[in-house]
Amino acid sequence: RHDGCEKWPSFGPPGEKGGRYCRQHAREGDVNIKARMCVHEGCSSQATFGATGGKATACKLHKNATDVDLRSKRCTHPSGCNRQPSFSISGDGEWGRVCAEHKTAAHSLDRVRSCKFGGGGKCTRAPVFGDAEGPKAGVKVRCKKHKKPNQVDVVNRRCRVLGC
Repeated sequence: RHDGCEKWPSFGPPGEKGGRYCRQHAREGDVNIKARMCVHEGCSSQATFGATGGKATACKLHKNATDVDLRSKRCTHPSGCNRQPSFSISGDGEWGRVCAEHKTAAHSLDRVRSCKFGGGGKCTRAPVFGDAEGPKAGVKVRCKKHKKPNQVDVVNRRCRVLGC
């Protein structure tokens, strides 16, 4: 471990069993020892695909035609749907329960952010405006109605010249 670092070590020299460093403190040439890697010779990608019910053995590039994504979350519909979920019931604390085909009126789309207006009511409009400079530059946080005077449209950019 790196002095003063509290993160769990996952990186180290290829071929070692245990990690020595976290991602931030990994040295050049260190690899993620904890992650299952693609079995294709010379590939350094993480394994995500494999046989249904088995373990991940290959990356997207080297997967077999019958391999499925074993790392991503799946729709929880009782039919055994294999799609990735994007909908959940608002406020239940769970993210991504069902796919678009199996959603009901009670489900809402998880990946759509809403305006971060801090006023009396909650704005449900999609954010389009954000800061042009600084650490949060380009991050959409507010809708047109609630944008701050210094915020710019970060979704529909027209010119690279600031303020254009």
